[in-house]
Amino acid sequence: MKHFSLKFKLSRCVILKYLVLKFAIFGIIIPLNGFAQGASSELTKEIDFSSAVTRITQKYEYWCVYACLESLNTSLPQCTHCFNFLHRFYMNGASNPYQLVSDEDFKDAIDKLEADADETCNSSDIYEKFGVSGESLDAYLLSEGFSESSMVSFIRKISKNDEGNPSITFFIDMDGNTGHCVVFLGSKLYNNSWDDPESKIYLMNPAFKSIREATLTEINDTCDIIYCK
Repeated sequence: MKHFSLKFKLSRCVILKYLVLKFAIFGIIIPLNGFAQGASSELTKEIDFSSAVTRITQKYEYWCVYACLESLNTSLPQCTHCFNFLHRFYMNGASNPYQLVSDEDFKDAIDKLEADADETCNSSDIYEKFGVSGESLDAYLLSEGFSESSMVSFIRKISKNDEGNPSITFFIDMDGNTGHCVVFLGSKLYNNSWDDPESKIYLMNPAFKSIREATLTEINDTCDIIYCK
């Protein structure tokens, strides 16, 4: 498991469909009315957060974290999560964290927010590149009730019936200076083996409009950080 680096700018939430090689695991679509059923295997353990997580499409390329938060049935739209992030970390005179936003545009956008807190919703296009910056990711998700977890703990909870189930979980994939956030929607373990072809993990990926699926190996190979609520 890689540790989060302050050098990363999570604000550039990568649209995974353009990263075919690394993110092909999210390219499999399953029916929108439920998880695929195992044909001939015995279901060992199932986790289902489909009633707690709504399918949400991120409004802008850099808003994946805001979209993941909106998906948790909080009733807060992505634009409000954007305001909350900027208000907590960058409306106090902090310097511009965004590589793709000039200092002048950053200051102007913050000044607009100080004059009207609804600007991220009323004029959201001004803030389309104002995603969650890497240097503030951990503190921001902590303020939203999340804490960093480990892959070992996650695997244990989705594999063993005598363990408690995992809580709401975000997976963060990093690729150089960019990153993407997806939400754990559920899992099905068949024959007590993640090598069983029917054993799958299901994801709410805000870059797509449908549920995606992956094997545990694929998640383990591509996920850099796990946050649990």
